[in-house]
Amino acid sequence: MIDDPEILAMQKAQRKKKLTTIGIVVGVLVVGALGVFPMGSSVQSALEADGYSNVEVKRDGAFSFTFTAKKGDSSCSGSVTKMPGSTSSSEFCTAVSKK
Repeated sequence: MIDDPEILAMQKAQRKKKLTTIGIVVGVLVVGALGVFPMGSSVQSALEADGYSNVEVKRDGAFSFTFTAKKGDSSCSGSVTKMPGSTSSSEFCTAVSKK
């Protein structure tokens, strides 16, 4: 066992530095993951801004979502892929005409 107070203080400082570094790395990874992975609410807001109503969004993967909604008299369903920097979507809408 080491009894020298200078060596013990140096080891304690090194442990503290390592723990601080690990904490920073974990924090950056968590914040980065939250910023990269889109939330369903942002997809829902974008669909509502495009004129959809009664929007229901479900996560289908890390970057992909499926949705059902109404647009005017049409019932629509589709998918949205939202990657950092780009978004793509496809939809299929059907309308029942009244006579």
